[in-house]
Amino acid sequence: MEKIKKHPQFILPAGVKVAINHASTRKERGKSHTVFHITVMGDRINWVTFRRFSQFDRCHKQLVQRFPDIALPSLPPKKWIGSLVTEFVDKRRSDLQKYLQDLIEIPDVRRTAEFSAFLGK
Repeated sequence: MEKIKKHPQFILPAGVKVAINHASTRKERGKSHTVFHITVMGDRINWVTFRRFSQFDRCHKQLVQRFPDIALPSLPPKKWIGSLVTEFVDKRRSDLQKYLQDLIEIPDVRRTAEFSAFLGK
């Protein structure tokens, strides 16, 4: 499959699929956090990008502000304590995958630069 280079004007084409098949724990400045491995795939595109929950939250807020009249799917709630527990991470991974799959089915959302950049490499 051909890889598409990230471009600020790149818009996700119809038929693109997303999956979060894995999450990992990383340490940054002495603090551990979870990173979700998002696979973006389509006819001639395929890449993996890595995002923290805070990046999902930031993207969600941008989309809510941009589309006040569209009923967007709910982002799973933030959890401060126990957010690195395996069972919690796996449930959140599953919930975030469903969230992205629901968003990508909304054409107005899929075509935004914000959402494309979020899923970009």
